[in-house]
Amino acid sequence: SRAQAFAEEFGIPFPIILDPEGRVSDQYQVRNLPSSIFIGRDGIISARWVGMLTPEVLNKYLERIL
Repeated sequence: SRAQAFAEEFGIPFPIILDPEGRVSDQYQVRNLPSSIFIGRDGIISARWVGMLTPEVLNKYLERIL
């Protein structure tokens, strides 16, 4: 509930995923936070970004998969 409140307060438009057991982190090999994984409609990872995303970087990667 605290993560959801944070997302709402700062207007974060994308899902916030909590992974307390580390299963999703292991599956997608997330080792650093924050990390963004861009997955195409085919379910294949098209890009990874470690660190804060700027709107420009986000748009660049989204254009590739949309």
